[in-house]
Amino acid sequence: MTLSKFEEILRRFGPVVDLWPAELTEQALDLLQVSTAAQDLFTRASTLRPHTGQAGAEFLDETDFRNSKAVH
Repeated sequence: MTLSKFEEILRRFGPVVDLWPAELTEQALDLLQVSTAAQDLFTRASTLRPHTGQAGAEFLDETDFRNSKAVH
């Protein structure tokens, strides 16, 4: 799986792995184990959109990420 595909999964389905499509989960988790960039994306997604089951593209927007850090 490419990093851009992993990022797309996070944008569409959020950081709750149980909500990811089954056919993509194994590949995404494999990438997550070996890619620090994927780990960083997942951490940011989890921090900004913690395990609520809510997906959405906005949590990966860099401006929103910086703003959320300033608020907390």
